[in-house]
Amino acid sequence: MRPPLVVLVAIAAFLLAALLLLIAHRGQVPLEGNATKPSGPPTAQPSPRVATVRIEADVANATASVNWSLRSLPAVLEVPAGSLLVVEPMPAGLYEPLNSTLLLRVTGNVTVTLRYRRSALLVSVKATYPLLVNGEPVRDGTVLRVRLNSSLSFGSACADLGNETALCSDSVRVVRGGVVEEFPLNTTLTFPEDAVVEAAGFRAYRVSFTLPYNLTFTVNGTAYAGNTSIWVGEGSVIVVDASPVSFNDTHDLWVIG
Repeated sequence: MRPPLVVLVAIAAFLLAALLLLIAHRGQVPLEGNATKPSGPPTAQPSPRVATVRIEADVANATASVNWSLRSLPAVLEVPAGSLLVVEPMPAGLYEPLNSTLLLRVTGNVTVTLRYRRSALLVSVKATYPLLVNGEPVRDGTVLRVRLNSSLSFGSACADLGNETALCSDSVRVVRGGVVEEFPLNTTLTFPEDAVVEAAGFRAYRVSFTLPYNLTFTVNGTAYAGNTSIWVGEGSVIVVDASPVSFNDTHDLWVIG
C-alpha cells in the first residue's frame, strides 16, 4: 500500500530543508579566516634601547649646553640609543674650553671629558695710597681680572687731604709666586700669574712761593717762575736757588728770602 500523498510531501520538504542547510553551512566564511590562534599569552613588544651619557670637565664649576639646555657638570643623561647630542662647553671662571662644539651620535654608554686651560688671572690692588692703573684711579681692595701675560701700567698720584696736606704714591710692592718685588712709579709690569700689588708712598705738604716780576728760581734742581705751589714729602729738604734778574740799566732784582 502506497504512503499517503501528505506524508510524501512532508518527507520531500524535510529533505529539501536539510539540503539547503548543508549548502548554507559550507558557504559560511569564518570570522577569523584560516589563521590559527596562537597558544599562550601575547608577546610584549621590545622597548627602545637606552644609553647612559656622562659629561664631565677637568675643572670645577664648569657648565655645558647640551642640545641647547645648560647643564652643570658632571651631568648624567639617559637617552635612546642613536640620539644626536650637541655639546657646547662654556667658560668656567678663569678657564676657557679647549673643545669646540661637539656632535655626538650615541650608540652606547659613553663618558665625555671636556678639557680646559687657564686664560685669565687676578691682580688684587691694595691702594692705601692713591694709584693709577692704566691711567685710571683704583680703589683700595680692587681685584682686576686680566688675560694671562697681560701688561698693566702703574702711575703715581696724590690725594688732597685738605689743610695743605696730601697722600702721594711713589712705588708699588708686587707679590707673586711667593716672591716680593718693589718697583718705582711710573712703571709697566707683565703678569703671568695671580699677584697682589700694594701702593707705597708718603705724606706731602704744599709749599707756596710768591715772587714778583715773574722771577725764576729752582727747587731741588727744578725750575719754576713767579707764584708757584709744589708738594714736598714729609721730612724732605728743599734747596731754593734764585739768580739775580736785570731790572733796568742800573739795578738788578735779587731774591733774599
